[in-house]
This record gives sequence, C-alpha cells and structure tokens, in this order.
Amino acid sequence: TILNVVPSVNITFPTGGETLSGTIAVTWTASDPASADNPLSITVNYSSDNGGSWNTIGVDALNTGTMNFDTTTVTDGNQFLFRVTANDDDSSNISTSALVTVDNTAPTTIGVAAAPNPVVSGNNVTLTANTYDSFAVAGTQVSIIKNNSVLTTLAMNAADGAFDEA
Repeated sequence: TILNVVPSVNITFPTGGETLSGTIAVTWTASDPASADNPLSITVNYSSDNGGSWNTIGVDALNTGTMNFDTTTVTDGNQFLFRVTANDDDSSNISTSALVTVDNTAPTTIGVAAAPNPVVSGNNVTLTANTYDSFAVAGTQVSIIKNNSVLTTLAMNAADGAFDEA
C-alpha cells in the first residue's frame, strides 16, 4: 500500500482564454495511487476576481470528472478562474485554469443608418451600425427589410475595429 502520495489533478475545461456563457461543464482528470485506501474527493471552485476570493461550485465525492456551472448566476467579467482540488484525506493537490471571461449579455446595436438618405433605387448604399458589448464584438448582422419582409441579411465581422460586409 502506498501512503501519503499526492494525488494528481488537471483541469481540462476551461483552461484559460475561453469566453463562457450559459451552463458549462467544468472537466478534469484526477487520480491517486493510494485511492483504494483513500478515495479522492473533488472540490470545484470559481473566482470572479482573479483568485482574490473563491466560491464553491460543488463537491464530487465520486470523482466523475465533470461538474456543471451556470454562468448566468454570476455577474459578467473577465477575471474568472476555475480550480479543481483533489483530496485523498492524506494530501491534496490543486489545478487552476488561466483567466476566462464570462459574458452572458448580448451585444446591443443602435444607430443603424443608411447613406445617402433618402435611399434612391439603383444607387449604392452604405449602412452604418454601432454595436456595443462589455467585452468584444466578433460580428453583427444587418437585415434589409421591405414591407415587413427580409430581403437579405448581411453578415459583418470586425476588421480593425470597423465592420465590413463579409
């Protein structure tokens, strides 16, 4: 029997750099050579302030390798860390993610404008839309509507801070 061997633990999601929303599965791998004598207990925590304080998501006495976390229960932010602690009653080990962002707030688009105004049939038209988000905007869509019917939808993506038709 091997005693007092530190368990190994590795957080596999999130690992850092992700933008999370909704319910996510925090996943890990953990093992202990002495697990027959001391089964592993896993505690999963999150920090919204870069590790200044920690909140418990849950304890997994069976070491299933996954635990759900509903990100809509916390305020959006970009200083989130997740950590998984493996404990076998003799010793423990911790694995912590790098920073992740929680963003459950949809971007807001205001100020859609067409130029020239009024729009004249047959002329080129430039559409301008201002889209805002607390963290980042990857893209937006502008729909051309006539008589309550969508004629076309233009997907635009961010390029140098401006949106250009994709």
